[in-house]
Amino acid sequence: MHPDVTADEAGRCRKCGMALVPGDPFDTREYGLELSTAPAAIKPGVPTTMVFTIRHPGTGALITKFEVVHEKRYHLFVVSRDMDVFQHVHPEQQPDGRWKIQVTLPKPGYYQILSDFLPTGGSPQFIRRTVETANFDGDLESQTPHLVPDTVLTKTVGSITAHVEFEPSILVEGQFGHLMFTLTDAKTGRLITDLSPISARSAMPSS
Repeated sequence: MHPDVTADEAGRCRKCGMALVPGDPFDTREYGLELSTAPAAIKPGVPTTMVFTIRHPGTGALITKFEVVHEKRYHLFVVSRDMDVFQHVHPEQQPDGRWKIQVTLPKPGYYQILSDFLPTGGSPQFIRRTVETANFDGDLESQTPHLVPDTVLTKTVGSITAHVEFEPSILVEGQFGHLMFTLTDAKTGRLITDLSPISARSAMPSS
């Protein structure tokens, strides 16, 4: 579902077809997010339990009701600062309303912990927190990604060719944008449509 699509009554998103959920598109406040880890000192290569507490931006009350977006109520992205490590996982809600998951940060350094969820009656949230592994002796400069913009928007990997388009054609920082992907068979050029949902714990480790 696209957060920028709204309607006065129940229906489906005109862009992706997902069912619209109740929300307040005019309340753009960021919800409070508390992140705790066990153990407190995160060791690379060792499983760490992360607990997320979501609170209302006005009252501070614990939020326990969330809407399903893209088949899940909570999407979590774990990305190393140098962008060599990427994990897309889904925490499980606990009886007290908080969210818990066990993750492993594979190497020392800084990581961005990105939470994506939609509180019932609220607006879509995408909240970032930063963690650092224990005994890391590097600095922010050494962790800075050195990326070269790719001007070729069509790539073939194995038997699949992927093409991406942007809406708008030039993305603007701080504003919603959309990426539209087209997958085709590299040999026949036929559109690929028989896709399956990704696993609950997908990851792209450093190469």
